Amino acid sequence: MVIAIKPQVMNDFCNRIKTHLPRSLTILSIAAGQTIVTFQNHFGSQQPIVRAMPNTPAAIAKGMSVAC
Repeated sequence: MVIAIKPQVMNDFCNRIKTHLPRSLTILSIAAGQTIVTFQNHFGSQQPIVRAMPNTPAAIAKGMSVAC
């Protein structure tokens, strides 16, 4: 599942969906400033979590993303 929402609504969003996610579902976040620990606190440390941060040049098809 891709999480691409504004950081200021992240906590509310995660609290609303956490009981509906299968533990095997990989979560990909592109939300700025949200660490893997943030998602582990919501979904548990066993939930597969990936972060990708696209950079500004992506808007003109010249960018890249780094994932961890």
